[in-house]
Amino acid sequence: MKRLQQILLVAFVLLMLAACTTSPTPITGDTPAPGGTVSPTLPPETPTATSTPLPGRLILVTNASPLEAEIHTVLETYTADQGWQLVSQPGLAASDLGEDVKIVLLLEPDSAQAALAESNPGIPFAAITSSNLPATANLSVLRLRPADELFVAGFVTTIIAPDWRSGALLPIDSPLGEGAGDAFVNGGRYFCGRCAPAFAPVVLFPVTALLPSSSTVAEWQAAVDALQTNRLETLHLTPAVASPDLLSWLAGKDTILVGSQTPPADLSLRWAATVRADPAALLPALLVDLSTGSAGTELAVPITLADVNPELFSPGKQEWTQTVIQMLADGEINPLSVPAQ
Repeated sequence: MKRLQQILLVAFVLLMLAACTTSPTPITGDTPAPGGTVSPTLPPETPTATSTPLPGRLILVTNASPLEAEIHTVLETYTADQGWQLVSQPGLAASDLGEDVKIVLLLEPDSAQAALAESNPGIPFAAITSSNLPATANLSVLRLRPADELFVAGFVTTIIAPDWRSGALLPIDSPLGEGAGDAFVNGGRYFCGRCAPAFAPVVLFPVTALLPSSSTVAEWQAAVDALQTNRLETLHLTPAVASPDLLSWLAGKDTILVGSQTPPADLSLRWAATVRADPAALLPALLVDLSTGSAGTELAVPITLADVNPELFSPGKQEWTQTVIQMLADGEINPLSVPAQ
């Protein structure tokens, strides 16, 4: 028993000594470690911001072109497939051309816009134009042929007209100037020669009225009335002429119409056909070429028939017109070479 009491006493003393011993201070990063070196205290790591690449951009420079709507539809499909943004804008500056720009498409560009292609050789450009703008290393050109288009319009408007009594309203300030009237008349006379009607009034058809594109609706109406003194049966309208107000006025006439744009619903029964350039047909293949580095090509924009009313423009005459379109494309017909009489 005494032995047990001694053991318990010793254990008690040892516990008291341990409680009175000072705990060692923990070594921090600046405390000398064994061997005399100092471990520096490192600041906590700050997450590094990683920039997200911008999606590619395809820029469409419109310049108030009547072709914009159909072209925009094709570009929407292509950019959606590529995961790009489609940016449609009326002009173009050097500051618009960042590293994220994949393709620039120009509609009837001015000289300053075309020059941006030369100063940005790393960006593929394409232009849809009726001018003589040349293709370059990074600039492809889709060449519009307004004289061909008017020649075909003159041909169609005349072959569907009773007694060949056809005419057109044309802007005199188009790139063709007075040549617009020549191309239209030549298209009609390619079909019927002098196109002299069998009944009075005897006038050599087709007939045309050329006014500035800024002319008022009243001035275009007066031009139509003047043409109607010759008992006009068919009339061709270009987009520069065919304002909604003029088309609404023509809806009250009996004249059969041929245009270069899709007609409003209230004219569909008297709209024989639309004769227009079709650059959208070339765009899918061109966009693939541009996005894979193949630029500098030049292609002629085809002429197409649309919105055809077979009651006014028979399948046989449509086929005949397609032959003329192909002959123009092959260079077998010069739309300005047939002498007006």
